[in-house]
Amino acid sequence: MSFKNVLPVAFNMSLGLVPVIITMIFSAVVTPVTALLLGAVTGIIYIVGSHYLFQETLIRFILILSTTVLLLLALLGLSPFQFYSSETLSIGLETAIILLLITFYIFSNRIRKMLTRKKGNPFRQIVVRSLDATAVSIRVISILGIIHLLLMILVVLFAYPLTPKMSFLFYRIFPPVIFILAILFNQAGLTYFNSLMSDTDFIPIVDEKGNVTGRTLKVEALNYKNSFINPVVRIAVICNGMLFLCDKSQKCTIDQGKIDIPLESYLKYGETLDQRVNTIMEDAFPGVEELEPRFSIKHKFKNEMTYRLIYLYTLEITDDSLLKNPRFKGGKLWTIHQIEQNIDKGIFGECFTEEFDYLKDIIYIKEIYKDV
Repeated sequence: MSFKNVLPVAFNMSLGLVPVIITMIFSAVVTPVTALLLGAVTGIIYIVGSHYLFQETLIRFILILSTTVLLLLALLGLSPFQFYSSETLSIGLETAIILLLITFYIFSNRIRKMLTRKKGNPFRQIVVRSLDATAVSIRVISILGIIHLLLMILVVLFAYPLTPKMSFLFYRIFPPVIFILAILFNQAGLTYFNSLMSDTDFIPIVDEKGNVTGRTLKVEALNYKNSFINPVVRIAVICNGMLFLCDKSQKCTIDQGKIDIPLESYLKYGETLDQRVNTIMEDAFPGVEELEPRFSIKHKFKNEMTYRLIYLYTLEITDDSLLKNPRFKGGKLWTIHQIEQNIDKGIFGECFTEEFDYLKDIIYIKEIYKDV
């Protein structure tokens, strides 16, 4: 299953400014309190509806913060302590929102640690992705806000006092334009990123039973280490009672240079086990159609670098010439006795070491009943 967008529109956290933009626009035709209430209600509807609007589950920090500010200001407007007017509402909102977002950005690492303290919880991945997307949007919003501030300083220095048209432009028009540009620039960045990453694969995040709970870019799986479980398909090749093993590439995420099962691959997001097995077989044995791997066991494998749900298959072949191709350079058939003599010497991969007893039993059983 392919994905048109690596990062869909849901990752444009600048969309959380929409309620503020609505407030700024309506403040020109209704009272400030009414405009704030309209914006706050829009924000609340957006927060609730985003769960159904977007496929991605994310925490929309900018939307939550913006809606909270609008709601608080609306409540203040209903009290005797109102301190804003139609003329100053837009510029005041722009300033307040940008300062709040910059403060949030400064403390984002502490927020990340606080919300991701519990390991093994799928919620951690949602928090990480949400904070990363929010940080990108805040940087764009802050840059545009600083440009607006510098323009205002220059105008005040060289064109003060401001004419009514200039005041209207800087105090009423520029604030919503700045936030609209933030949304557009952020979306343009996502579109450009998607074009660069159009061939990048997702891999699923699963629970211990194999149920998909999320997804992540394959290139990010190593960064998360053992925080989340990723499914991996392994196919053990058995030939005449022997196991075919190879040295792992130095590019592998774990057990570089160790001896292991050569047929191994992450399951892609949206892909079935049969599809992944077929892909592995086509890559390893192109043009050979009669080979049929059989599912054996599902087991968990975890170390400091990764946490995997392994789907172990076995493939029986009788013609060892199939193993003589460049993909299996340096590989050889190992007898059970040879493996047992070396299993404690640290030359085999950790995952294979855990699987060996099971594979040994399979081979012994097949040898016993092969003539029956």
